[in-house]
Amino acid sequence: MTGCFAEEYTQEGVTMKRTEIHFALLNIVALALTVLLVPKLGVAQSDLGDRIIYPPEFSPLTASRPRKTQRSLVPSSKFIKVHNAIPHRYIVVLNDDVVSRDSPFDVRRAQIAAIANSHAQAYLGKVGFVYETALKGYSIELPNEAAALAISRKPEVKWVEEEGLLQWGSRGNHEEDFEPMRFRLILLWD
Repeated sequence: MTGCFAEEYTQEGVTMKRTEIHFALLNIVALALTVLLVPKLGVAQSDLGDRIIYPPEFSPLTASRPRKTQRSLVPSSKFIKVHNAIPHRYIVVLNDDVVSRDSPFDVRRAQIAAIANSHAQAYLGKVGFVYETALKGYSIELPNEAAALAISRKPEVKWVEEEGLLQWGSRGNHEEDFEPMRFRLILLWD
């Protein structure tokens, strides 16, 4: 035991170098065992170092779904019939360029009301509510459907739609106790 081992204890520099070599070899062995024995988690860095590699079942290219196409808010026809229509009552939607969106509220309302009144006078109708914010248009009561069809053919009109009722049935078994609720229904698409 006097050979090499005695020398370790006597010369501190040699012992330190051997300790460093042993430590480095131990790290290399631990790294190799980690690579070989630890299962791959599916997320790793690529050779470029800045991209993440996903397993195929979780790849954003296959896991994401294409966006559904949104239905157009403009109907395919300029005259729209609805279920539970209120007789002779219609919603008229005007083109966006009829009144400037930048105009003050009162100016927009006055311009739309002027168009509504001219349509009402020409087709013997009665103007109800004027819409000037979310859409540009008005509600109108007309003597017949032919008048509504004629208004829908005007160049400043985007479409005309029947006004309808939305009914909720009664709750429970006592139908006679509940009156169905009625709402004005404005459909913006078919």
